[in-house]
Amino acid sequence: MLGIEARIVALREKKSDSNIRRLEYGIEVEGTLLFRHNDLSQPIGRLPLIAIPSVDTVGTAPTGPVPVDWDTVSLLLLSGSAVDIDDIDFAAWARQRAYRESSGHPDPWTPFFREQIADDLASGAQPEPELLANFVEWNRARANALPETLTVNTQTATLDWLLERKSPAEGARIFPEPSDNSAFAAVMPRLNLPPEQLFVPGQHDFSAGLAGLGAAEVVFALPAARDQFTVKIDPDAKTGGDYLDVHVDLRVRDIRIDTDENQSPLAALYVEPVKARVTARALGGAEIASATFDSRHPDTEVSDIVAAAPGSAPSGASVSRSAAAFPFNAEAMDLLQLRYLPDTVDDRMIELMMIARHDYEATMAKLGEVPVGAWFFRDPSKPLDGAERTKRLASFREWSQKRAGSLPERLTLTLELRNGVAPFEHPHGGPHAIECQSADARSDAQMATQGSLTEKDAMAAKLCAYLDAAWSAPEPVLFDEGVSEGRGLRYDCGGERYCPEHAVYASNVRQELGLPPPNDLVRLDRLPALDEATRKLEGELVLEIDVAPTGVIPLTARPHTIWRGANRRASPFDDEHGLGIVMEPDETPLSGRWLMVEAKAIAARVVNSETGATVAEPPLAAPGPLPEALLETSGSNVRNLDVLGIRLGMSFEDAERLIREHMEVGRVFKADRAGQIGLASGNLEPYSSGHLFVSRSENEAIAIFDEPPAAPGVVLGVWRRLRLPKGSVDPTALKATLTERYGAPNAIEEVYPTGTSDKGVVFLWRDVKHERQDCGQLSQHAESGRWWRDEAGAPAQPPSFLRHYPVLGSAYHFASAVDGEDKPLSDFCPPILGVWYATYPVLPGSEGMGQFTTGADPQVPQIKQWAEQVAKVAEQMEADRARSESMADEIMTWLNDQRGYARLFFESRRAASAQPAVPANAMPQVKF
Repeated sequence: MLGIEARIVALREKKSDSNIRRLEYGIEVEGTLLFRHNDLSQPIGRLPLIAIPSVDTVGTAPTGPVPVDWDTVSLLLLSGSAVDIDDIDFAAWARQRAYRESSGHPDPWTPFFREQIADDLASGAQPEPELLANFVEWNRARANALPETLTVNTQTATLDWLLERKSPAEGARIFPEPSDNSAFAAVMPRLNLPPEQLFVPGQHDFSAGLAGLGAAEVVFALPAARDQFTVKIDPDAKTGGDYLDVHVDLRVRDIRIDTDENQSPLAALYVEPVKARVTARALGGAEIASATFDSRHPDTEVSDIVAAAPGSAPSGASVSRSAAAFPFNAEAMDLLQLRYLPDTVDDRMIELMMIARHDYEATMAKLGEVPVGAWFFRDPSKPLDGAERTKRLASFREWSQKRAGSLPERLTLTLELRNGVAPFEHPHGGPHAIECQSADARSDAQMATQGSLTEKDAMAAKLCAYLDAAWSAPEPVLFDEGVSEGRGLRYDCGGERYCPEHAVYASNVRQELGLPPPNDLVRLDRLPALDEATRKLEGELVLEIDVAPTGVIPLTARPHTIWRGANRRASPFDDEHGLGIVMEPDETPLSGRWLMVEAKAIAARVVNSETGATVAEPPLAAPGPLPEALLETSGSNVRNLDVLGIRLGMSFEDAERLIREHMEVGRVFKADRAGQIGLASGNLEPYSSGHLFVSRSENEAIAIFDEPPAAPGVVLGVWRRLRLPKGSVDPTALKATLTERYGAPNAIEEVYPTGTSDKGVVFLWRDVKHERQDCGQLSQHAESGRWWRDEAGAPAQPPSFLRHYPVLGSAYHFASAVDGEDKPLSDFCPPILGVWYATYPVLPGSEGMGQFTTGADPQVPQIKQWAEQVAKVAEQMEADRARSESMADEIMTWLNDQRGYARLFFESRRAASAQPAVPANAMPQVKF
C-alpha cells in the first residue's frame, strides 16, 4: 500500500448543492511511504518524490539545430505575440509535444513530459492544471531561447535531379520551383509579393497545426528571387548513389498572419537565407557542397514588404524579429519604461498604451501602411471599448513586454530646428539678464566718475560672465522646460502617428484613467555641435539624433542640469558679495511621475523634413567645462602684510613676543569678555576682547584683538599709534619708507583726523575698493576704550595721547539686520592695511575746542554770557594740557579683515545667545 506524507497548509469549505458540509484540505506532499497490506503502523520503505516538470527542472535551451516546423513557428508566434494568447490551445500543444516525445521523433529540445505521462497525453488525456501551467511557462522560456538562425530542409533529390535544374546563376537551386499541384497557387493571391520571391515548404512539417491558428498554410518570403540562391555542386562528387538533402540555415525577420474567413490561416515568414548545405544520406550526412548568402530584406522596414493593399485594413497580425530603425517617440518612451521600470507600469498605463496603439494602427490601416513594430490588432477598424480593453489587457501587456525587450539599440530622436537653433540651446538672455544689465550700467557709471570699479561691481562682472557661459552652454537634459506639469515625448506628441491627437492621448484619456500628466526627460552624453553654416541653411529642417538608451530612472527632485548646477555653484559667491543676481534653483520635491532616460548619442543629422534629404551631419561633442575660475576669489595680498611682524591669524603669544621685542612695555591692559553684560544678553559688541600694550615712554600703543569663544587668542585685528615730536616726520620720506616696506599703496587720501581744518593723509593697501567709503578710514572715540582694564581689573588710565581710541568696527555695523539675521558678509570691509599720518596744531582729541559753538545766537545776552563761560573753561583746559603735552606728529597703523572677523563674531554671538555664559569668577549665592 502507498501512503502520502503531507503537511496541511489550508482548510477551506467546499461549496455544495446539498445540505452536507464539505471541507477541503490543502496539503504539501513531503514524501511517499510504502506499507504492508492492512498494516499502516510502520512503513517498510520510502519512495522518492518526482517533481512536476517545469522550467526549473527541464532545460529550455535547444541542444541542436532548430528546424522550422509547427513547433518552432508556434514559438515564433508566441514570442512575438502575433496571436492572442487566449486563442492558443496549450492543451492541444501539450498533446502534440507529448506525441513527438513518445514517438522518438528527432527533436532539439529536452523532453518535458515523463514517459508514462507522455504516452497518456499522446493518447488524448487532458493534462493536469499545474502541469499545463508549467508547460505554458516552459514554452515561453523556449520562445525566448530561440536561436537567431533556424534550419529547414528545402528538398531531397538525387544529384542528377539537382544538376539538371540549374538556375541562370549557374548553380543548383536550393529553393525548388513550385509544382503545379502545390499550395502555391492558392497562396499567391493573398500576398503582395512577386511570386519568384515565395517558397512553400513541405506542409507535412506543419500538419500538427500552429499555436492560436490551428491548421494553417506556411510560406517563406525571400529577400530576392528564388534562383538567386544557389549552391555549386561538383558533378563528380561522391554521394553513395543515394538521395541528397538540401538544408538551409536562415533568419526569420518577420511573421505576417493573414486570416481570411473563407480560407485557412496563412503564416508568411519573411526569411533571410544564411547558408545552404548539401548532404549525402548514404554517407551518414556528410556535406558535399555549401554556399553562404548575405541577402537581406530592405533595411528601411520589413513592413514595406508586408504592407496591406492601399485603402484596406490588415486582416492579420505580425511581429518583427529584426532590429529595424525605431523612432524615439511617445511609444518608445512607453516601452522603455516597461523595459527598465516594469513595476511602475500598472494596468491603467497598459490600457492607455493599448488605446494609443489602437488609434495608431487604425490610422496606418487607412493609409495602407504597416505600423512600426507590426500589428497587434487583427482589425483595428473595430471599436476598442472598455470590455474589449479588459479582455486584451494581459495579452497586450505581454506583447508590449516582448517589444520592450526587443527594442533596437539605436533609436532616432527628432528635434525641431527653429531659425538654426536647437531646443537644447538658449540664444537669448537668461533669468539673470536684467540684473546683469543693471550691474553693467552701474560699472560704466563707476568707471566714468571714479576711474575704477568697486569690489561689488567687479564681482558682479565676474558672476555675470559665469552665468552667461552657463546659460549659453548646450543643455544635455532635454525637455526640462520648467513648466508646472507635463513635458517630454509623451506630453506633446501631436505630430506623431502613435498619438495623433494630443488631447486624446495626453489629456482626456489620461484623466479618465486617473493618470497624472507625464514628465519625461532625456539626458544625452553628447550633443550635436551646430556651426554657422548649418544654422544658415534654409527649409523646414529637423535635427535627428541617433541614441542608445542605457536606462530609465525615476526622479524625486529636479535633475542636475548645467544651468541649475551653475546657479548652485554661484549662489555662495553671490551671497558672499551681496550681489542678488543668482536665482536660487527650485528644490521643491517633484510631484507626480517624473522619469529620465539616460542615453548615449551615436550620430546626428540635419534633415529637410519636406524632402527627407540629409543636408548636414554635425559632429557630436560633450558639454565643455564652465569657467569656474570666475567664481574663485583670489587670495588676499593684504592678509600677507604685517605690522611689526604681527600678522592676522597669529597667536597672541607670538604677537606679544614681537611687541616686547619692538618696545619696552610699560603697561598692559586687557579687554575681557568675561563679565561683560553682552554675554548674558547675547548682545556682544565687536572688538571688545584683546590686549593693549603701552610703551614705558608713553608715546606708543599697540592693540591686538581676538574673538572668543569662536577664536580666542588669535590675532584678528591690530592697530598701532605712535606719537612723535612735531615736525619730525617728513611726509615724502614716510611715503617712500612705506612703499619700500609694503609696495606702492593702492590709494592715498586726505583726511581730517582731529576734527579741525588741518589735514592728515592716509596710505591704503587693499585688494579691492569697497563701496563703503568708510572702509578706508579709521574713526576714533572715547567709548571704544571702555573695555580696557588694568591688571587689577580697574578701568584703564590711558596715556594722554589716547583719550580717543581707534575703532576697527562699530557696534552699529555689526548689529543684526531688521529681520534679526546676521548681516551679509559683503556689507563688511575686506582686508585693509592703513597708515595714517597727521600733525596737530592743537591737542589731539580736543574736538576743536577752540572752535566750539553751541548753535545758539551769541547776540542774546544770556546766551552770550554762557558762551563766554564755556570758552574760559576750554581755554583753561587747553592750558592745563599744554603744560604736560607738546604739539606732535602722529602715525597710526591698522591691519584688519573686518569681513573675516564678522564671520567669527557672528559665531560667538550665536553661541552667547544659545546658552548661558559660564561665570568667570565665583559669586555669592543669591536667592531669588
